Amino acid sequence: MARWRVGHNRGNKDRRIHKVRITMISIWALNCCRWSIDLSPGEKIYLRTYVRSYCAKDMGDFFLGSALSLAKDFGIAVHSLRLVSRAGFYINASLAVLEHSTVYYFAYPPNLDGSVPDPPGLWSLCPYPLCSKCHLHADVAQVCFHLEPLVDHERIIKPILAVLQDLESHGFVPVPDISYGSDPPFASITEVSEQQAPPSTVARRPKKRFGDVLLAAFSQKRKTS
Repeated sequence: MARWRVGHNRGNKDRRIHKVRITMISIWALNCCRWSIDLSPGEKIYLRTYVRSYCAKDMGDFFLGSALSLAKDFGIAVHSLRLVSRAGFYINASLAVLEHSTVYYFAYPPNLDGSVPDPPGLWSLCPYPLCSKCHLHADVAQVCFHLEPLVDHERIIKPILAVLQDLESHGFVPVPDISYGSDPPFASITEVSEQQAPPSTVARRPKKRFGDVLLAAFSQKRKTS
């Protein structure tokens, strides 16, 4: 979690607002992530958490292995294809209090469908989230929540496109065979190789191994007339 403190420096003629970013460590408490913060009177605190989901490795391999076929089938350029590699939300929470106190922020876990709960968390004067009488609301403190969507895409750049086209010209074909359905309008994967596909993983692929992954997404087969 990232944390920003907002305070004031008083001079002879002006009053300046400053922000300090602090990295905080959370504690797991009753199915929530908890952070404790000591606040001075009039101080405002901003906290940012995030919920993210990543593209599985087999979908990344499918994207590489099927890019040329997909582009031809839909009549579009290969470089216009996009793979959603990461999606989620940044969750910004802020609070201001009038008296010196220790406050606690509890971040709720995401819903089963990956969405963010409403509200995404709660502020409290008590280290236990079930103590409702200690919860801080907008009428007592300046409580605010704001969600920012997060979406990252991957595309096939020119050097990789050249490798794909070279593989295709030498008789390499993608491992997955694409079959299209009308409902829903998405492609499904059908294996045409006798080799067992590698297990799925959500870990990000190291860039230095990109060439190995690219070759693993293809199986050399002789074309028959």
